[in-house]
Amino acid sequence: MVKNNTYSCSECQASYTIKSMNAKLLVCTKCGSVVQDLTNQKLVRKPIPDDWSYIQIGTKGIADKKQFEVIGRVKLQLFNSYKNAWYVLFEDGLTSWLMDDVGKLSIAQHATKDIEFETIYQLVPGKKVKIKNLTCSLYSMDECEQVYYEGEIGSWAYFSRGFFLAEGILSNHGTVLFFLNIPKKEIQCMDTAPITFENLNPSTILTWDEWK
Repeated sequence: MVKNNTYSCSECQASYTIKSMNAKLLVCTKCGSVVQDLTNQKLVRKPIPDDWSYIQIGTKGIADKKQFEVIGRVKLQLFNSYKNAWYVLFEDGLTSWLMDDVGKLSIAQHATKDIEFETIYQLVPGKKVKIKNLTCSLYSMDECEQVYYEGEIGSWAYFSRGFFLAEGILSNHGTVLFFLNIPKKEIQCMDTAPITFENLNPSTILTWDEWK
């Protein structure tokens, strides 16, 4: 998709203008229909279940001293929990992922770390894995049972279920996520840095009556 191009939802006629340079998927935020799909995965409409996230499309904030805006979301329904990966656009045109783990926030670094597939056999909670010059201490692994999406989304590891998500703490105090597709012998990882609620613009987040 081309930045600044406008697309309309065929189901509800809502209009969307592409904001990023590398959009791969556009899903209507009103009815959940797939408006444009460049993923070649034949994605279908899947309305996102409600959750307790206070972030929404349109939420603004700051990270690495740069302003960003949330323009899309991938929601992972895991066996024991869920996570939101919010697609963010920085003021300089770069994009990243804001990971929301039930209120615990971190933002992906622009470069992922290369590791070999054989590393999968070491990804057991409680063990340590070497990633280049860093040590990663694994603390969880969970199967993804469903993937939901909305808004404008760039490159993402998996838009369908059937993979595992492992998490660990790096020796530089960052965190790392491992996306494991065992049948395909694929492993991808994303390292992230923590941010706090104070990084978000309070006028652009959701508020819940239950919290008042």
